[in-house]
Amino acid sequence: MSTLKDNILELRSKGYSYNKIVEELGCAKSTVAYHLSDKTKRSKKEWKQRNKTSVSITKKINYFHKTYKPKPNYKFHPRGKERKTPIKERINGKIQTFIGNSYGRYGKRTVVRTRSTFGIKDVKRDFDKSPNCFYTGRPLVWENTGDWHMDHYIPRAKGGSFLYSNMRISCKEANIAKSDLYFEDLLKLCEDVLTHNGAKVEWQQ
Repeated sequence: MSTLKDNILELRSKGYSYNKIVEELGCAKSTVAYHLSDKTKRSKKEWKQRNKTSVSITKKINYFHKTYKPKPNYKFHPRGKERKTPIKERINGKIQTFIGNSYGRYGKRTVVRTRSTFGIKDVKRDFDKSPNCFYTGRPLVWENTGDWHMDHYIPRAKGGSFLYSNMRISCKEANIAKSDLYFEDLLKLCEDVLTHNGAKVEWQQ
């Protein structure tokens, strides 16, 4: 299948002007110029380099303002209520996400790369032993799967494995705050937040 670039180059080789190519393909003139002019490409690259910081900050601003629109026929449930999906399917989605298999925003698996070394029964057994967030101690409810995550104790970004021994059940807020931090770094972050806001932190020996 030919790409837009191929079509532009082909028409140009036949002697078409920029305006004629735009009319023929229905694309922007700047797109035609980009694919036909090395100078245009260099100028764009140089502009990005000169404005790297501005571009980065603009992206952050745009991301901050971004609102996600649900797919057609997708209904969001009131805050605190789960979608009407079987509990096993929801937990399995968490397991697949934990071990690195890609799930879409609406729970549909798109890529399978890794085979799980544990299952729902393993998670349920440990959840029943201690139905609390590992990091905050907050009580968690098995059926409210939207309120808890399966966290990589040693972050994947820092070499942590997807084995069950590296999994900790945490509340959603704690997992988001931890992100790719080591547990010790998370504690330091919490201490900084508290001291910055006037609290006095004393660690128990």
